Amino acid sequence: MYPPFIELPMKDRLDILASQFSVYYHNLPTLLQSSLVKDSTVEPEVLHWVNDYHQSLLHLFAGGLGHKQKSFGGGTTFDDNLPPAFLKQLRSSGDSRFMWRELIREFVSARAPLHKLDGQNRTPFWHLFNISSYYSSRFQHDFVVKMWLEDLLTCGVDLQKYGAEEYIVLRRNRDNLLPGEDIRDIPLWKMRRPFPYRIIGFSYGPHPDDWKIWVSEISDQFAGDFWEMIEAGQGSTEEPVNLAMPGSWNEDSDAESG
Repeated sequence: MYPPFIELPMKDRLDILASQFSVYYHNLPTLLQSSLVKDSTVEPEVLHWVNDYHQSLLHLFAGGLGHKQKSFGGGTTFDDNLPPAFLKQLRSSGDSRFMWRELIREFVSARAPLHKLDGQNRTPFWHLFNISSYYSSRFQHDFVVKMWLEDLLTCGVDLQKYGAEEYIVLRRNRDNLLPGEDIRDIPLWKMRRPFPYRIIGFSYGPHPDDWKIWVSEISDQFAGDFWEMIEAGQGSTEEPVNLAMPGSWNEDSDAESG
C-alpha cells in the first residue's frame, strides 16, 4: 500500500509534481503553489531541486509562462476549487499566465537561483525566451519577456545586474560554437530541429522597457548576395557578375564529384 503523498520524502514529492508539466492544465500553477509554498515560505530543498535535465522549478515555471496558452471556450469546465478571483479572470481572459506569474514571484521572493544553468546551459530567463519564441506567433515573444522582468522587478531584483549576468551566460555559450561563428549563430531552439531565428543583439537596463532582444531569420544572410546580383545587372556595361541564386543548388559541385 502506498504511503500518503505528504509522508513521502521531499524529493519524491517534487519528482511527482514536476511530472505534471507534460500537460499544462489551467489549474497546475495553483496546485503547485498549494503544495510548494507554505505561508509565503519555500523550503531550500524545493528551491534547489532539479530534474534529470538539471532544470530547477523556476525553469519549469518559466516554461509554463512561455508555453503556448490555450484559449478557453465558453463550454470549458474550470476547477471550482480555484479562488473565485482566479476563476473570474480565467473566464474573462482565457489565459492562465497570471497564475504562473504569482508562483514565479513567490519563488523569486524566496531567493530561488535566478542564473542556475540547466542541461543546455540555459538560465530560467533564456529557457523562457526559447519556449516563448517557439510557441509565439510571428515571434511575438516580447510581452512574455516583459511579464517576467516586471515580476522580477516587483520582487526587488536589480534588472541592470540581472541583465549583465544573463548576457555573460549568453556569451559563455559561444564555447559551444564552431571557429568563426559568433553569438548570432546560437540557435534559439534545439529539440528535433533548430528554430529558424538567431539572436543578433541583446541590451538590458534597470527597467523592463530597457530590455531588447533582436533576432534574425536564418536566410537573412543571403540578402547581401541577392542585392549584389540584382544591382550587377542594372545599368552596367560590364559583364554581369556570375552569382548563383542565393540558397540554390551548386551545380559545380555535381560536376566536380562526377
